[in-house]
Amino acid sequence: WGNLLPSCKKSNTTKGELNTQLYPIINPTIDNPKEHLKIIGFRFYDKSIIGRRTIDYTALNDRQHFVNKRYDIGIKIIEIIEEINQNLADLITDIDNNHQRITRLVNKYKNLLKEADRKEEFSATVSTTILTDSNNQIIINILKENNFWDIELEELMLELNFCSLYE
Repeated sequence: WGNLLPSCKKSNTTKGELNTQLYPIINPTIDNPKEHLKIIGFRFYDKSIIGRRTIDYTALNDRQHFVNKRYDIGIKIIEIIEEINQNLADLITDIDNNHQRITRLVNKYKNLLKEADRKEEFSATVSTTILTDSNNQIIINILKENNFWDIELEELMLELNFCSLYE
């Protein structure tokens, strides 16, 4: 969660001179944001008073600066997952003749999951979007049922779960 520490100008200006000793907000070096925030529809919602303050005092739901950007990222992710799912469903019916193309799709899926790494910008949005998309679970099931699931995918899923803010 260290990538939450450097705040953008908008958040820092909104926060202003807030005394965080009197009115604590999330400090990602000591607080787990999952205890205080969740993402639904590309917007943050509070799970605690600290979460509420963080949203309000840092303008996390400012449409122009943040929500629209999260939306654009999320829609792109949804489109990629949908494309992988459709292509995978078509190719998996004949694994022997389509093995190379399936492997390319698996690599494309892995690259998408890497975008949710905790060191990446918008990792909470990316991971939450992936994990809440119904096509993602279909992809996981297909890959597992057909022995394309590997340790790298397992590790990437652990990272998604770490970064996501869904309930």
